[in-house]
Amino acid sequence: MVAVFGLLPAIVVWTVDRSVDKAAAYSVGCLNLAGVLPYLLPVWSAGDGIGAAMEILTDALALAVMYGGAACGWMLFLSLPSAVGAVRKVIAERRVAELKADQERLIKQWSGKVAE
Repeated sequence: MVAVFGLLPAIVVWTVDRSVDKAAAYSVGCLNLAGVLPYLLPVWSAGDGIGAAMEILTDALALAVMYGGAACGWMLFLSLPSAVGAVRKVIAERRVAELKADQERLIKQWSGKVAE
């Protein structure tokens, strides 16, 4: 019960994500599992599994940790592509500036005939 209710965000994302690589499902699912796992261990080790599961599922903090992991997965999935794109843009702009400086150096060295 704890696994099913705790992993609901991961299950929903897995079924809704239509992309080939399932990046959203992996990022949300892994962090959701990280939030659920600490609460699964007491259920597995308890003699009364149903009672322990009900105690965990009625604890607001436990549900906040489980669903908070999924929320962190969504934040990573939504923010990292734009951050990586911004870094790659800066790197590309710096490379263009280096190539233009090399081009100007070659034009000075070989005169204007290189530019023609």
